[in-house]
Amino acid sequence: MLPLLLGFVLAGLDLASFVAQVQRASAAASAAADLASQIDQFSPETDMTRIVTGRELAVLALAATEAAHPQPLLADGAIIVTSMANSGGGAAIAWQQRWGRADLPSQIGAGSSGGISVASGEGVIIAEAICKIRPWLFSGGLLGLPEEIVVRRVAVRRPRLAIPVIG
Repeated sequence: MLPLLLGFVLAGLDLASFVAQVQRASAAASAAADLASQIDQFSPETDMTRIVTGRELAVLALAATEAAHPQPLLADGAIIVTSMANSGGGAAIAWQQRWGRADLPSQIGAGSSGGISVASGEGVIIAEAICKIRPWLFSGGLLGLPEEIVVRRVAVRRPRLAIPVIG
């Protein structure tokens, strides 16, 4: 009975860890989308070491990584922020910025709105937090889980001031 009980305890701890990491990814996406929706003009600077200069995109990335802490979001995943607008001819990407791993693609791209519709004259900010989670060897191996699980969380906000542009 003891090995079976130990297996259930380890699987429960692994599940709790997985749920916590998913919640951190959701918080990171929400923080990035919320901050991006409040900015009317972005500076093109993306250097996270120069946030004291007021570079909004760097602050955005830093806030998202802090929301995901202690999950190393930029090492194990990516943050992708996209601005979409519809000026009457259908939704189109105004800009897209990414931080982190380049091998994790965005759901939003040329020809794909990720299922998000934008009314004529409207705009949206879409933030994606993508991370790879590794189950513990014991529970992952015994339960037949993959070595890495990709978790993607998306947050969508309407711009509060204007459709942000990089200028």
